[in-house]
Amino acid sequence: MSAATPGSAQLNRLLGQTMGSAVRTPLHSLLGFLELLAASDVDADQRRLVDQLVSSAEELLSASSRVTWLLRLAAGDATRHDQRVDLADVVAELAEVPGARVRAVVAGTAPGSLVTDASALHQLLGELLANAAVHGEEPVTLDVTPVEGAVRFTVADAGPGLPAWAATLLRAGDAPAGPTTVGLLLARQLGELLGASFDVDRARVSVCVPVGAATSAGGRSRDRSGAVEGTATRALQVLYVEDNATNRLLTQRQLSRLGHELVAVATGEAGVEEALKGSFDVVLMDRHLPDIDGCEATRRIRAATADGPRLPVLGVTADVTDESIEACLAAGMDEVLTKPVDLKSLAAALARATAGSTASDAAVRPAPAPPVLHRIAERLDGEADAVADVVSTYLAELPGRRLKIQASVRRQEPRALLAAAESLRTSSEWLGASAVAGSCAALSAAAQAGALDTARAFLPRLLLHCQQVQEELAPYTDGQLVRTALAAR
Repeated sequence: MSAATPGSAQLNRLLGQTMGSAVRTPLHSLLGFLELLAASDVDADQRRLVDQLVSSAEELLSASSRVTWLLRLAAGDATRHDQRVDLADVVAELAEVPGARVRAVVAGTAPGSLVTDASALHQLLGELLANAAVHGEEPVTLDVTPVEGAVRFTVADAGPGLPAWAATLLRAGDAPAGPTTVGLLLARQLGELLGASFDVDRARVSVCVPVGAATSAGGRSRDRSGAVEGTATRALQVLYVEDNATNRLLTQRQLSRLGHELVAVATGEAGVEEALKGSFDVVLMDRHLPDIDGCEATRRIRAATADGPRLPVLGVTADVTDESIEACLAAGMDEVLTKPVDLKSLAAALARATAGSTASDAAVRPAPAPPVLHRIAERLDGEADAVADVVSTYLAELPGRRLKIQASVRRQEPRALLAAAESLRTSSEWLGASAVAGSCAALSAAAQAGALDTARAFLPRLLLHCQQVQEELAPYTDGQLVRTALAAR
């Protein structure tokens, strides 16, 4: 990459910020409302229209991410933010690349995780898969194998392979004279950012990504909006500081679905005043506000409550530049969520923010364990730590598996629906989550019959059952809490 001149760097930085506020913010609202609409009672024709709108909005969001990365790299602002990444999660997300059915094969000797910049890795591999989907032929494959000190990701398809200019671009990092594609250029630049190496021939593209070691300062998360860590275990009082009326309405609807209550204000000054009243469990703080910005508002909250309990403050912004995110964390925000924040991600973030207080409450006032927890304990000979591990794993995987089922229905793929529904059904049956297992059995039967309209009708019921089991089991991801609950029967 050639160095940007000061003027061009400033322009690229400004364009990147504008991309966040002018594109990602309205897309966040659009996808959020479509998610709520899809869960409502609409007829078959309306459902098809909603599905098409969701697909189009997802394409726009993907394009905005690509442009934002290119602007960050051009401005010289792209820095690595390493975190431990679960390899299975990376592969599962990449297997859903639009426009192609990706066959993913992970070697049994591959590590369970690696430490890298998850966002950059996902974008890099997504570009390679998208290129294969558009310019190649199915099947598109993603093979994951370990090499010394790294993990090799190999993308291939059944087409004629990469032309010579594309292979040169990936190997050399500079676009040769003649044709090029933005996606491959971005992939090469992200490879340089990750310290990865490319091995290219006409039949395939391999990229070796170092396993790495964690480098994040203080263990503080800069962005975990894609993680899933259960849901909050009680109704929360949430303060949302946001000047966009559409975003306020969307978040109010989302929190209502999650069983929480929202108070929304439109300015930073009003946000500080409300936060200091002491009646809120968590604050959602927009980065850009009309008076004082979200960082200054957070600093004022932290200064005024320095001697009291720490009030969780979660930044919510469409400005995904490193400079903006680091400013939020430096101001005292506990985490930064980048828009669009969907229902699942919002629930997980609230659970993380309030985990300490809910765990503490549970320890003080132990409640008898629900029947499902006793069934798990019986299968594991009463080992509380093993029970907690099983519950944690199930709850972490549950939202992703549910979304795979929804995506299979939306894309009219009965075979993928059957596989996803059966996977969730078997784990739910073993766990004793009979309501979830029953919904999945109905979805499997519909998939085998090719009755996708029938399967679609079961999705709201599946969502309800998943939310119920999450609420029931969320307190029991800690061995000591499991022990206490089992003893209170």
